Amino acid sequence: RRRRRRRRRRARATTDLIPLPLSLIPALPVGQFTSSNCTEPVEHGEGLMDQAAEMMQWQALDASLGEPATTQLRWGYARIIASHWPENGSAQQRKERLERVMPRRGEQVPMAFVLTQSDRVIGGGVVRPLSAFSSAGVTASARGMGPVCVMVTVIVDGAHRGAGHGRRVVAYLEASARDCGFECMYLFSDDAIGFYAKLGYELVPAVAPHNGCTWMRKRLKSAHSVPTQLCGLLE
Repeated sequence: RRRRRRRRRRARATTDLIPLPLSLIPALPVGQFTSSNCTEPVEHGEGLMDQAAEMMQWQALDASLGEPATTQLRWGYARIIASHWPENGSAQQRKERLERVMPRRGEQVPMAFVLTQSDRVIGGGVVRPLSAFSSAGVTASARGMGPVCVMVTVIVDGAHRGAGHGRRVVAYLEASARDCGFECMYLFSDDAIGFYAKLGYELVPAVAPHNGCTWMRKRLKSAHSVPTQLCGLLE
C-alpha cells in the first residue's frame, strides 16, 4: 500500500509540472505597457536636448521687440544678476542700468542679449567697448590686438546651471562681437577664471585687477572657422 501511495504522489507531481499549451496562455499585446507590468519607455537623451534647444531663443535688449516685451526681458535678466551679485545693487537698479545699455549713433556697442527658454530669461550677457574701462594698463595691453571689446555680466540662472548654458552665452556674445568687426574679447572675473580658461581665454599679463577681478582675453575666431549660426549652440 505504501508503494502504491508513493507512485500516486509521484504521478501527481509530474502532472503538475506539465507545461500548458501556448494557445492557452493569454498573450500581452505588443507595444501596450501599463505601470503594473513595465516601466514607461524613456526618450533618447539627444531628443530631449533637441527639444530643449528648440525652446531656447536669443533676444537683444533693444527696441526691436517693443518696449513692453523688452522691459519684461530686462526685468528677468536684472533679477538673475541681482540674485547672484546682491552687493552690486538691487534688481530695480540693475534694470535701470540695462536701460542705458544702448549703442550711440554710429556705434555698435554696448549691446546686451538674453537667452530665454519657454519665454523665461535663463541667462544673458553684455558686450561693452574697451573705452568704458578707463585703465591705462588695459588700453596698453590691447595694442596690436585689433578692435577690442569687453564681455561683462555673463550669468545663468542658478536653476539652469550645469546644462551648458554658460558656454552658449559666451559663444553667442563672441559671435555677435565678431560680426561687429571685433577681433579680440576682454573680460574680468574673480570666481570663474577656470571656466573661461577652458573656453580659450588667457590671463592678460601685467595689468592690475579691475575691482579685484582678473583680466582675461581671447582672440576671436574668424567667421569662416566657426559659422555664426552655430555659435549659440556650442558647448
